[in-house]
Amino acid sequence: MKVNLRSVDLNLLTIFDALVQEQNMSRAAEKLGMSQPAVSSALQRLRLTFKDELFIRSAAGMIPTPRARTIHDKVQESLSLIAAAISTEGDFDPASEEREFTLLADDYLEMVSFGPLLAQLAQLGSGLSLYNKVPDKLDFGSALRRLEADAAIHFSLPEDMDKLEGERISEEPLVAVCRQQHPRIDNELDASRYFDEAHVSLIRSDQEKSLLEKALGGGVSVERKVKLYIHSFTAMASVVSHTDTIGTMPITIAQTLAPAYRLKSFPLPLDINTIPVWLMWPSALNSDSGHRWFMQFLRDNSAANSLSE
Repeated sequence: MKVNLRSVDLNLLTIFDALVQEQNMSRAAEKLGMSQPAVSSALQRLRLTFKDELFIRSAAGMIPTPRARTIHDKVQESLSLIAAAISTEGDFDPASEEREFTLLADDYLEMVSFGPLLAQLAQLGSGLSLYNKVPDKLDFGSALRRLEADAAIHFSLPEDMDKLEGERISEEPLVAVCRQQHPRIDNELDASRYFDEAHVSLIRSDQEKSLLEKALGGGVSVERKVKLYIHSFTAMASVVSHTDTIGTMPITIAQTLAPAYRLKSFPLPLDINTIPVWLMWPSALNSDSGHRWFMQFLRDNSAANSLSE
């Protein structure tokens, strides 16, 4: 059924967008520059408009209903297009702008990249800041399409690149790490020893290959004796430092963690490729001069090794 838009207060859509992104009434009100009662009143009107509860209160915050998530995909893209259509902005000036850029990046990039990136941003403009959302590794493409972030940095591209852009910005070798007092690994690590030892590996889905499998290429599956699957490289380093296990990780994170956890690292005794690091962003943001500036900033700092070395 066709809706008469004159009967709908389109200002409610910006409030709806903020509520979905923040999933918290107070934070949404602060972001919008409105009072909390005014946002609460707008939510009631939104519920009447869409004939749905839209949000369910929980201990974790305001959880969007399935219908709210479906609506939000279209609303957010529409708001972005409207903003681009009426924008009269010129070139983005980092020295005078106030803007928070949002990334989707995992703990690896948080640890090795965000310090240098933030330091460089501070030199370019005091009003610039970063916010990182740890991505759902299975669905960060959808998060970008919903415009929940300016960009994602990951070791692989999503299968569905519809409405997304992507480019390779750096590459990373893999290394093996073990504790300094490992009883069977001294000054070198060969392939036989690598596969004989127990391993700690990152958790992955049945559909996603490990970093090692990606580096080997093709449909190769690596049969290691994995004794523990874990969520982060930092946790991997901690477990490896207390056990006679091996971890496999990018060289930059190994160089960062090895001194703190008393690890030693070795080149992988396998014929492998380096791991590509990909920058991805929503095509809908290409007309935003601030976003274009930020993408170039990430490229430049990748070339200067702040993202990969």
